[in-house]
Amino acid sequence: MDASTGNSVKITINQDVCAATGECTRTAPKVFDIPEDSDTAVVIMDLVSDPEQIALVEEAAQFCPTGSISLERN
Repeated sequence: MDASTGNSVKITINQDVCAATGECTRTAPKVFDIPEDSDTAVVIMDLVSDPEQIALVEEAAQFCPTGSISLERN
């Protein structure tokens, strides 16, 4: 997904697929978290409009080992 198109990105995580590897939290810590009592990552900012954060979220989705991150351009 190219960060130059669209103004914001809606982020979701497929909880059935996520393995909580932490790749997303390392790449975009303002957007993703893994709570101490959880087996999966969660989205703490489900709509991102800052171009820098969009680029980080796109990178996190691209490198997610389970492919559990979905992005929707708004």
